[in-house]
Amino acid sequence: MAVARSENDSSFKLFNCYKVENLTETILETDRISNFKDRYVLGDQLGWGQFGIIRECSDKLTGEVLACKSISKNRLVTDEDVRSIKLEIEIMTRLSGHPNVVDLKDVYEEEDYVQQVMEFIN
Repeated sequence: MAVARSENDSSFKLFNCYKVENLTETILETDRISNFKDRYVLGDQLGWGQFGIIRECSDKLTGEVLACKSISKNRLVTDEDVRSIKLEIEIMTRLSGHPNVVDLKDVYEEEDYVQQVMEFIN
């Protein structure tokens, strides 16, 4: 089943999506300010993919062990790459809470990375 939305559909807002304070050009179009490193600590690398790597991370507030997909913005060279990342985040947001899908907790956009914090499955 294909999931898509039109470029003009602005009815969907990403939840728990933040950017660092001084970031002026964003790909995720959020105005919410927060710093990834204030909340999470990155750990060992678990894997890698086309755009970035996946690391274990922990929540400083709760101690919960999570996974973080760090997507290098330098690797997003085409508009299609950016659309793919945004669509991935949108789909994961819509499906969060489903028992057969990894739960997306937070998304942070930094100067060089988009950090997707999600449930850790081992």
